[in-house]
Amino acid sequence: MRTRMLRSTWAEWIELKGASELTQSWKSRVTKLDDSGRKKTADLQAKLRESYGSTPNYGNNVIKGSIKTDIVYRDLEVG
Repeated sequence: MRTRMLRSTWAEWIELKGASELTQSWKSRVTKLDDSGRKKTADLQAKLRESYGSTPNYGNNVIKGSIKTDIVYRDLEVG
């Protein structure tokens, strides 16, 4: 059964092992498209906005303007 879900995507600065510079890494989280899922998505986005970093000078700073939300479809097993 195909189910509509919300996917939040954002980019963070991360430090890779053996690398001297921070690099951009894309991350995402999927929640159900219902009231509780929309609340979780809103809470996540508020938390991400608090972590905005304007320069790649500290690991795990969210890159400003990178937060996006879209609807995706997932096949969920029944029962």
